[in-house]
Amino acid sequence: MAVDAPSGATVGHGADDLLAGSEWACVWTAAGQVPSPAALEGRELLWLDARVPGTVADALRSVGASEPSIQRLDGNDWWYRCRFAGPADGTAFPDGWLLRLDGLATIADVWLNGRHLAHSESMFDAVCVPVDRLEADNELWIRFGALTPVLEQRRPRPRWKTKGVTHQNLRWIRTSLLGRQAGWAAIPAPVGPWRPV
Repeated sequence: MAVDAPSGATVGHGADDLLAGSEWACVWTAAGQVPSPAALEGRELLWLDARVPGTVADALRSVGASEPSIQRLDGNDWWYRCRFAGPADGTAFPDGWLLRLDGLATIADVWLNGRHLAHSESMFDAVCVPVDRLEADNELWIRFGALTPVLEQRRPRPRWKTKGVTHQNLRWIRTSLLGRQAGWAAIPAPVGPWRPV
C-alpha cells in the first residue's frame, strides 16, 4: 500500500511513500458481523502478522497453519490494518495525498482514520483515492468481505455452465478462479492485498 504525494512517486522508489516499512496485521471475523473498524474495538481477536502485498494464506502459513480451506478464506471477512506516521516535517501538498491500492482480492472496503474511502469489487482493478488530510499518527484498515454470501445471491441463469468451479456464480465476480476450481490448481484462493504497489 502506498500513500504518496501526487507527484507520481511509487512504492519503494519515492521518498514520499509514507507506508514504506509499515507493519501490517490481519484477522478474520464472521461474515457481515463487523461493519466498520470502530466495531472491532474491544473485541478479543487473534491478529496475525501480515505481509503486504500478500494474501491471507501467506499470513496463515507464516504461523504454521495448515493450508486454509475455501470455506475459511471465502466464508469469513478478513481485516488488514496498519499504522503509519504522517509526514515528519508536516509537508502538505497542494492537491493532498494519494492512497494507491493496486490489487485488492476481492470485495474490499478501505478506511483511513475511521473514514470510509473506497469500495472495490474487482481484484484486477487498482484503487486510487485522494486523501486531503493526514494526522501525525494514521490508521489504515481494509476489510475483505466474505465471498460466499455474494455467491449465494440469486443471479440470472447462465447460458452455459463453467466446468470445475466451486460455484457457478463466480462468473459474476471479478476474481481469480485459482483456488476455486476443484482439481485444477491446488493453491489457496487469493484473499487480501495481493498486488505490489
